[in-house]
Amino acid sequence: MRTVRRRPPSSPRCGERRAVDAELEQITDEKSQLQMRLAELAAREDTLRPSKPAKKKTKRLDYDAAEVRAWARQNGHEVPARGRIPSPVLDAWRQRPGARPLAAVS
Repeated sequence: MRTVRRRPPSSPRCGERRAVDAELEQITDEKSQLQMRLAELAAREDTLRPSKPAKKKTKRLDYDAAEVRAWARQNGHEVPARGRIPSPVLDAWRQRPGARPLAAVS
């Protein structure tokens, strides 16, 4: 007795396989065309957008804010509890008697 091989039900016939291959090739071509177009659009977008300004580096303080605030309050200067210390207060602190030379605080 001879056994007949049968194709699994999910495998397409020869003509169907060619159609599937042709469709896959078409999809691949369209996909690569879209990728190229997307790359062109991204490059054009980069030329049209203004460049982002460089981030400003924060200036390292040459004083300890808590020390300046304490000194300022003891010497009758008004200073906010937070935020920038007013320039006149900093100038007065730097010119105080016995002030140490300016050095960056680490």
